[in-house]
Amino acid sequence: MKRSIQLLLQFPKARKVTIKMPSIEYVDEKMETEELLGRLCPPVRNWFVDKFPDFTDPQKTAIPRILNGDHLLLCSPTGSGKTLTAFLSIIDDLIRRSLDGSLKNNVQCVYISPIKALANDIQKNLIGPL
Repeated sequence: MKRSIQLLLQFPKARKVTIKMPSIEYVDEKMETEELLGRLCPPVRNWFVDKFPDFTDPQKTAIPRILNGDHLLLCSPTGSGKTLTAFLSIIDDLIRRSLDGSLKNNVQCVYISPIKALANDIQKNLIGPL
């Protein structure tokens, strides 16, 4: 199902500005575990297999799209792996670029956490090696 969205912004003492947004597509196609594991670089794949029994359904839907460079909004219940979905894709990209020598020594990612407790959990989990 696709739907176009238009936002009408009103600024004080300014003219109205209409911004055309790209279509929104609702997706629920899930990639199979083996195919998704095959999309990850070996160090990330091995780490994931060692730490988790499988991807969650939201991860099977979102990770392939993120790896393709698509923008998305993932809405799923607490504990369904949304944060890991974002970080797995980022970490996979960083490790790939490190291995092929194209990773630059500067800021590569900024993650804005919605709550401090989640930020603390993320920091704790990122300290451990892959």
